[in-house]
Amino acid sequence: MISLLTRIICVGLIFSFCQHSCIAGAAAWHQDDLVQMASVVAVVDIEDVQFNPLEATVITNGKKWNTCLTMYKSAIVKIVKGDIPDRPFIIQFSEEGDMNPFEKGRYLAFLRESGGIYFPLDTEFKIEENMIHWYKQPFRNGDYGPYFADVPLTKAISDVQALVKEQQK
Repeated sequence: MISLLTRIICVGLIFSFCQHSCIAGAAAWHQDDLVQMASVVAVVDIEDVQFNPLEATVITNGKKWNTCLTMYKSAIVKIVKGDIPDRPFIIQFSEEGDMNPFEKGRYLAFLRESGGIYFPLDTEFKIEENMIHWYKQPFRNGDYGPYFADVPLTKAISDVQALVKEQQK
């Protein structure tokens, strides 16, 4: 019988390969794409971070990347989109050059669910003193990139809720 950790690693590696080509760098996306791709959007407290180097090397475009499994002890503070347990199992497989791992703290997290395991689509939206570094204006095709500014968390949440309603139409 295959152990739970082996299954997690297999699911994560498959997701990681997809993530490497189409999810990394999500902060540069349109926020509507980020909301649409996420199974869950929630305010999450990351209470502990555990790094586990894996003896796996990924070769992408001729470059070798060392893979690391990062597991997060977390608690859900507020759900903005979707359903998620109070204490979700959040993991991240990362190769060198991909998005940074979460640090301890509170985040507006965009998560993709697969088999009861949650994978972050982005790790950049950290909340400090009820402020978040968020999209200042909508990102449009042809722009050099999204414009960000520190805004109240309530504004970011209302932006996400408006996008969820719009996407449900």
